[in-house]
Amino acid sequence: MNCSKTIASVISEHVLFYPSPINLNYIWSFGSLVGLFFALQLVTGIFLAMHYTAHVDLAFDSVVHLMNDVKNGWLMRYMHANGASMVFILIYCHIAKGLYYRSYLYSRRYLWWSGIIIFILMMATAFIGYVLPWGQMSFWGATVITSLVTAIPFVGENIAYWIWGGFSISNATLVRFFSLHYLLPFLITAIILLHLVLLHKTGSTEPTQSTNTHKSPFHPYFTYKDGYSLAIYLLLFIVLVFFYPNLLGHSDNFIKANPLVTPAHIVPEWYFTPFYAILRACPNKLGGVISMGAALLILFLLPFYAITWRSAPSAVSSFYKFGFWCFFFIFLTLMFLGGQAAAAPFVMCSKIFTFLYFIYFLIVLPFADKFEEQTARAQPDIQPIFALLTISGEWFAAATEKVEKGLTGFTSPAGAPVDGYTPPPLFPDDEDGRLQKLLDELEELLKHVWKDFKAWVAAVISLLKRIRDLLIELAYTPVPDWFPDIRTVEKCIDIVVYVVLTYWMWIIILRRKGRGGR
Repeated sequence: MNCSKTIASVISEHVLFYPSPINLNYIWSFGSLVGLFFALQLVTGIFLAMHYTAHVDLAFDSVVHLMNDVKNGWLMRYMHANGASMVFILIYCHIAKGLYYRSYLYSRRYLWWSGIIIFILMMATAFIGYVLPWGQMSFWGATVITSLVTAIPFVGENIAYWIWGGFSISNATLVRFFSLHYLLPFLITAIILLHLVLLHKTGSTEPTQSTNTHKSPFHPYFTYKDGYSLAIYLLLFIVLVFFYPNLLGHSDNFIKANPLVTPAHIVPEWYFTPFYAILRACPNKLGGVISMGAALLILFLLPFYAITWRSAPSAVSSFYKFGFWCFFFIFLTLMFLGGQAAAAPFVMCSKIFTFLYFIYFLIVLPFADKFEEQTARAQPDIQPIFALLTISGEWFAAATEKVEKGLTGFTSPAGAPVDGYTPPPLFPDDEDGRLQKLLDELEELLKHVWKDFKAWVAAVISLLKRIRDLLIELAYTPVPDWFPDIRTVEKCIDIVVYVVLTYWMWIIILRRKGRGGR
């Protein structure tokens, strides 16, 4: 009885009536969707384990038996295989939300770190699960990835032998991978619960980063919103499972593993390809392993970038937004490059975008807010404009009122009356010279704005011209047949230059207006 009351009170306090900011949008649904689809992976994985045989001679045949002979076995396998892709789509979106809205405050560091640990464990679980069907790509993918530990000096080979259970990938390796693939999800479930506890302890972030946002119960407001998001995502999942079940798979995995035949291109699952591209970008094996590990572990450093923040900035700056969307493009490009053959020009492009990946985390993120603060501090105060308009308006209203009453006796600037009426001086109330001072400040402001604008435009144009010349030079070099002709390349470059210039001009204008509005 007490246990049931305790469970009911926990559900009531932390689920139904948990206070949540009222302005959470649908982007905040990604976290709950990850949990729901992970639960689906647990259920389908348990059913698949009932019919799987962890043996190098029988594993592939047991999967074929599951697909052909077990009732609805094909459905369970397709749901499990494509469900992994859907989970990683949600995880990447959830991490992107955290990066965009800066959810990695130092005060929330344990919440952020638990999320990154969940992400890394899910990657390990997904990799081990990809090996279990024992197809060509499964076997050779396991061979390549597990061989990376041999790059560790002195102890690398011994660690590899320990993982394999022998001197190469064998039956012992498959049995170990199956056991780990079955057990790791339960460890992930425990860390997810810890993640939820930390979330409810620190509270949810919200788009405006305000600490005074009104809150409402989680049910029914956000349960309905999450339910709507779940319905949309389930629809996409159903279309993928029933109409395109093998869209995200690899054709070589329909062939039973053969240690004597190496596939033409060894490609991991799509959600590993960004880090696989970083691995291949370094010609040195140990350097590639360090780079790939650093690409993941660098996420743990983000709370230290915000160690001086008491709360997240109330608004996402334009510079930070631009950097984030550049990183989004970099990540997608790495995802594409990781799925291509290790040949020109993909290897060189992987090196470039790997460098940009680390530039974002090591330079853009730490100095984004400092850059914005220095830029704002360097700009003169534009309040004199509004003071000038206020004084001028007051003077104009007073002068108009006097003229309407037919008053005379005004003196012109030259002191000469006109038809018995002398117009008022330009600024009769400016006895202390305050208006003239405001005019001088306005003049200085306009000079500074024009100088700043010319400097920005000159720098952007110079940079874009250099990029354009470099791309055109690369375009004249021998390229594969799939690459478009040079005229198309030049037109695309001109369009990109025009779009970027237009974007930066609008950013400058909006920043000026934004500071004037405050």
